[in-house]
Amino acid sequence: MFIILVDEKKVGCIGVRFLDKIWDMYNFIIGEEEYKRIGLARRAWEEVVFFAIQRIDLPIIFKVTKENITGFNWYIKNGSEIVLEYPDHYLMKYKRKI
Repeated sequence: MFIILVDEKKVGCIGVRFLDKIWDMYNFIIGEEEYKRIGLARRAWEEVVFFAIQRIDLPIIFKVTKENITGFNWYIKNGSEIVLEYPDHYLMKYKRKI
């Protein structure tokens, strides 16, 4: 789990773990409203993806609930795709390389 800091202020978090031969991303949150929509999420995402694939270059997989429309749209815009659809969530894969 990584804490997203801006000028030593904790504004979010993002988790990544090696699980069953994939990288599982989880709990990606920018919790401070003033830090949303300024490119911080994309920068944090890219840093954590880089951290993971530098260790073992394997797929980046994650779940997004269907009610999280903003998050879903962000992931699509930033290079992810749906792998499987479930009644309450999507299993998604990051398809770009950093």
